[in-house]
Amino acid sequence: MPKDIVKISGDSAKQVLGENVSKIYTHAVFAQCVLPVRSLPNEITHYEVKHGNASLMIQSGVLWDDKGNAVKMEVPAGPKARILLPYIIDQVVRNDSPEVDMGDNMYRFMQENNIKIGGANRKELQRQINNIAASSINIGVWGETETHRFGKQKTYRVASEVSFWHEKDINQLTFWNPTLTISAELMDTLNSHRVLIDMKPLIELQNSPRAMDMYMWLSYRIQTVKRPIKISYKDLHSIFGKGTKALRSFKQDFIRSTKEALPYLKNVNVNFEGDKKHIILSNNNHSVYLSSIKTGKDIAIEDGIFGELKSFGVPKSRIEHIAISAEKDKIKKAIDVTRASLEKGNVKNPAGFFTKALNEGWGVPDQDNSKVEKEQNQNIDEEFERLIKDKQWKIVRMQFAQMKGIPTFNSWIKDLTLEEKNDSEVVLKAKSRFVSNYVQKNFSKELQALWKAQEKALNVVKIVY
Repeated sequence: MPKDIVKISGDSAKQVLGENVSKIYTHAVFAQCVLPVRSLPNEITHYEVKHGNASLMIQSGVLWDDKGNAVKMEVPAGPKARILLPYIIDQVVRNDSPEVDMGDNMYRFMQENNIKIGGANRKELQRQINNIAASSINIGVWGETETHRFGKQKTYRVASEVSFWHEKDINQLTFWNPTLTISAELMDTLNSHRVLIDMKPLIELQNSPRAMDMYMWLSYRIQTVKRPIKISYKDLHSIFGKGTKALRSFKQDFIRSTKEALPYLKNVNVNFEGDKKHIILSNNNHSVYLSSIKTGKDIAIEDGIFGELKSFGVPKSRIEHIAISAEKDKIKKAIDVTRASLEKGNVKNPAGFFTKALNEGWGVPDQDNSKVEKEQNQNIDEEFERLIKDKQWKIVRMQFAQMKGIPTFNSWIKDLTLEEKNDSEVVLKAKSRFVSNYVQKNFSKELQALWKAQEKALNVVKIVY
C-alpha cells in the first residue's frame, strides 16, 4: 500500500510492518474461508464454508437508501470484495480505529494500485462495499461426546455504522466523507486473528478470484507447516469448491488456480503428482536435502526432515525443534555421519549419536580417490552367497547387484535374510531399524519386481527389523 495512504507516522508503520509497507492486513478468517467466486442469485442470502467440524457463514443484510427505503444487499463476492475486505481490515489495524474512510482514501488506494475506478468498475466497487457493510459473519462449531451432541455459534456484524454517497447525477461523483465503522466484535478479534499478506498478488490475480483465494490461503497456511502434510481434494472441495459439484472438475480448477498463485509465494511447495487423492504441502524453509543414491542429485527427503530423523529414533518434539532452529548444512552433515556410522555397525543409539553429531558439528571425512576406486571395484562375496539356501532369493540378489551395482548391493542388500515367503508375500529381515527403513523406502519396488519375476502371484515385499 502506498505510504501517503497510511494514516500513521512512518516510525509507527515500521513498527507494525517493518520496512515493507506493501504488506496489508486481513482477518485470518478470510484467509481460510473464501467468498463466492461470483455474485449469487438474489434468492440466496448466505454462503457457507466448512472446515471439519467448524463452519463459517457470510450472510447478506439490508441497507437503507437516501430516501429511507430498505434495500436488500447480496453476499459479498468476486475479486473486488476480495480486495476491499483486506483494505477495510488494514485501515482499522493501521489507524487503531474502527472507522474507515471509504471515500477519498479508498479511491486513492485503488488508483495507486492500478484498479480502475470509473464506469462499471466503480459501480462494482460501490456494490461490494454495500454488500460487505450489510453482511454478518457466523462461526459455528459442533461435535459429540459419549453422552451428547453439542454445538455453538457466534454471530457478529461486519459494520456497526455506515454512511455512503448517493449520486443525484450519475455522471458526477460527489464525496461527502463516506465512512464505515466496523463492529466492536470484529474489532476485538483483530488483536489475535489478523495476518499480513502482500497486496500486489491480489491486484495482479484479479482475473482469477480462485487464484486470489489460493494465494491468501497458502500465505496463511504455510506459516504453520514445519513438515510436509497431505490434504485431500475432498476436504479442499468442501472449502473452495462451492458451486463445483464434480470433484474431478474442482480438482482441475484447484490445480490451475494454485499454479497461478505459486509464483507469488516464497518457500511454498505444492506437490500435485505424488497422490491422486491428495496434495502434499511443504515449506521449503523446513526441508532438508540429501544426495540421492540413484541420481547423485540433491532431492528432498520424503516427509521432509521427519523421514530420515524418525528412522534414527529422534523424538518428534526434538525433530520439530531441529527443523526450526538448526542450519540445513549442519543437519545434513550430522545425518550423513550418522548414516555412515550405522552402515559400519558402529552405532547402537542412532538418535543419541545424531544429536551429538549435530551439536558438535561432526561430518563424514572426505574420501580419497583410492578409496572411491576401491569401492567401485568391489566384487560379490561368493563364499557368502553360497550360504544362501533359497534359490529364488539367490537369483533376486544377483539380479539386484547387476541392476544397482555391487557397492549398493553390499551396503544395503547383502546382509538381508529371508524371514518368510509364501505365494503372495516375502518378508526380508534387516540387522537394524535404519537399514530396514532405508531399504523399504528406496529399494522395495525393485525388490518386488525381481521377486514377482520369480513368483507371478507375489504382491508384497516387506523389510522388517
